[in-house]
Amino acid sequence: MKNIILTIMAVLLFSAGVFAQSSIAGRVTDANGKGVAGIVLTAKGNGHQLTATTDEKGDYVFGELEVGMYSVTTKETTKFQSAVREEVSVVEDEPAKLNIQLVAAIQKPAPTPPAQPAVPARGTVDEIIDQHIAAIGGRDLIAKIQTIYMETNSQIMGNDAPGTVTILNGKGYRAETQFNGAKMIQCYSDKGGWATNPMSGNTPEAMPDVQYKSGRSQIQVGGELFDYAAKGSKVELLGKDGNLYKIKLTSKDAAVSIYYIDPATYFITKLTKTGEAMGQEVEITIYLSDYRKTDYGFTMAYSTQLDFGSMFSMTNSVRKVEINKPVDPKIFEIPK
Repeated sequence: MKNIILTIMAVLLFSAGVFAQSSIAGRVTDANGKGVAGIVLTAKGNGHQLTATTDEKGDYVFGELEVGMYSVTTKETTKFQSAVREEVSVVEDEPAKLNIQLVAAIQKPAPTPPAQPAVPARGTVDEIIDQHIAAIGGRDLIAKIQTIYMETNSQIMGNDAPGTVTILNGKGYRAETQFNGAKMIQCYSDKGGWATNPMSGNTPEAMPDVQYKSGRSQIQVGGELFDYAAKGSKVELLGKDGNLYKIKLTSKDAAVSIYYIDPATYFITKLTKTGEAMGQEVEITIYLSDYRKTDYGFTMAYSTQLDFGSMFSMTNSVRKVEINKPVDPKIFEIPK
């Protein structure tokens, strides 16, 4: 799901707003779509700065704005992270609708002494990974999962972008997203990757090798840490970051990912890696939250926030999950 962002970014960066005078209004919600009251928002643009606060339904409005482009930011609270929406276009006599879905706050760690043991008291790196695998369902259950199908929704500058994700374990990953009236596809398989780009007529094109290598781990159910050695990867325990275990994974292609695991749940709460966006090397940070157990017994994050450095951010929510649904392997092949 995280790799569909590159195509969406191309659409956003290409689109240009029409400057004008009107207002910005919308609703601020949590990951479940419930309005959140008392959230302070700040709108900046045209040399002005305004504030607004959501009402009991989560609604807000910035009225009588001058024409131009604005950024809207929600203030961080103890329950929610700050959210930023850039390049909100205010058009004359056409109020801009900007709904914002908040991401749950990650508990800030208490200060720790600078000196830390190389290995946390509760176990070695493999013991921590084993605890993580057990927390999301266990090796036996994960080994029985052949396919995962998800219906998703992304929040892009206040607009909904519905989509689907289909995974065939070890064989393919396909993400489809509807945005601005266009259908975008990104697909990885064990042989290569391809994508469609609405800016080039939605003609399927092979992925650059760097992009393919950074995203092909998504074809594996259970993630990179599951059976990492069999995949040719290596792991290293870097100690702790606050109260979180910090594990470095290096793939057989020398791609590095840093995982942050909560010792209270053994869920992954944060993941960082280096990737490519719009031809530039950026640090990608992914925050994972709202873990839920599916009907099959597999536990996964239903909410993720992706930050591409200072270039772009988006929030993804899972609406529906089906496990071991029949999947035609041909959907991962590039159309001819």
